[in-house]
Amino acid sequence: MDVVQSFLQETCYVIENSNENEKGRFMTEPLFISTIGKLLKVQDTAIRSNSSTIIRLLSTGSASRSGRIMNEGIGKSLSWNAV
Repeated sequence: MDVVQSFLQETCYVIENSNENEKGRFMTEPLFISTIGKLLKVQDTAIRSNSSTIIRLLSTGSASRSGRIMNEGIGKSLSWNAV
């Protein structure tokens, strides 16, 4: 899980420092959002936290990105994460 955690930390950093167009490119990557959604359900709290941060960073500032994220079924994963 160390590799996954490192990847997620770096991804958070990149997205946090990205402009809106660059954030949009993450949305076009096949399976990126659904994979992040699956990581929201793992037992490791750091991985869940970083996955949640990625979703928050991508959905903030764009209603269309937020809608696409929810269409991927992320809402179910986020509610599971909150429990």
